[in-house]
Amino acid sequence: MHVARVALRKSIALAGLSLVPLISLAVPTLAATWAPALPLADTIQPVSQPVVARGVGGREAASWVEGDHLAVSVRDGAANWPAATHFPARQAGALLTPVEVLVDGHGDVTVGWLEGPANDRRLLTRALRAGIWQDVRTLSSAATAAAALAMDGAGNVTAAWLQAGTAAGSCDIRAADAPAGQAFAGATVLSHDCRNEIDLAVNARGDALVAWSNRLVIRGGSPVIAAQRAAGGSWSLPVIVAAPTYRSHSARVALADNGKAVAVWADAYGPQFARRNAAGRWTAAAPVDPAGRWPYTGQNDVVIDAQGNATAILGAWDASYVAQGLVASRLGAAATQWSAMQRITAAGATIEAFSVQATPAGNLVVGWMDSTLNANGMARGVGVSVREAGTWSRKLLARGQRDIAVTAGGGEAVAIWNGGVAAGVRVSRAALP
Repeated sequence: MHVARVALRKSIALAGLSLVPLISLAVPTLAATWAPALPLADTIQPVSQPVVARGVGGREAASWVEGDHLAVSVRDGAANWPAATHFPARQAGALLTPVEVLVDGHGDVTVGWLEGPANDRRLLTRALRAGIWQDVRTLSSAATAAAALAMDGAGNVTAAWLQAGTAAGSCDIRAADAPAGQAFAGATVLSHDCRNEIDLAVNARGDALVAWSNRLVIRGGSPVIAAQRAAGGSWSLPVIVAAPTYRSHSARVALADNGKAVAVWADAYGPQFARRNAAGRWTAAAPVDPAGRWPYTGQNDVVIDAQGNATAILGAWDASYVAQGLVASRLGAAATQWSAMQRITAAGATIEAFSVQATPAGNLVVGWMDSTLNANGMARGVGVSVREAGTWSRKLLARGQRDIAVTAGGGEAVAIWNGGVAAGVRVSRAALP
């Protein structure tokens, strides 16, 4: 994403609830050198929602919304980004939301997106094989609320989505697979549960894990539910990873190459987690931060490296309860407790969204959008926080920009961002083992 979920990039928007003031920890500016930003698109059209992937062998692809088109650019063997290919929306006024772009070891690309009216969108995919774009495939058969795509180490693609069911008021959670170089097969219905968030993890050997839950709710809470599938096998029946607690919501999952998994979600008391062993059994839910000293915003993500070491990225308020930064904690493969939290964004930052990806070696890149205004009323912009050899550092990449996504693998990290109307799309990279 791509070494499957190990390299899966995910984007999270922050929204909050507060507990106690955040302890301030300084993070040094980034020692690694990020290359000057290159343009992927110079356009007067509004651009938004970029996604990017780096596959085996260093092949890369990026996608974004440009006006009423979905744009895709694939980096060629000479390390050049050609002009993007544009796929127009199939009907006037349709909303476009990129879900994921994936690249396999041959340079073939799969892009997935949601398209349609606000209350009746479908999950669409399109594949680039041997330099030729294939026909659009419509995977969902009814109004689709959320979707995810992932790729394993052999180039097999898995999709999962939430859509309306056949009966009024009913819902389906579905999954489908596309073997490397082939079209998607028929969908499997995993559950008739009605939720509005889904997350998907696929490891290098092709095991898959889907989790679903609800977004933050005012009262009550959402259970965390998951289904799993061994490489080449069938989907299991859903299991309840965690029963609902007060305001429990927004589950994220990560899947190691050995089949072990971690789920992280939030409730009113802070971030929670559960582990799954290689035999598929989940531990009881427990707090990521047992001391409860941090004022979490309720948004989180988790990634895992090839050795099974997990890292959680969590939104957290600062002492003023105005700015929202990011903190990180690590759960080693053999550890039973998460490490002490560390701030990975600047003091006073207001992080509205972030994107995270791990390398197989366990290094990490987090892209973030800081909306803190300067004296001239301009947002601080987009930047990255990088963990290399256990040490975090950060860098502001561009001022006044927005919508950043990151990817990593094959010795490099890549960031892509846009600036809204008439600002185009930019890309930068740095060495990252």
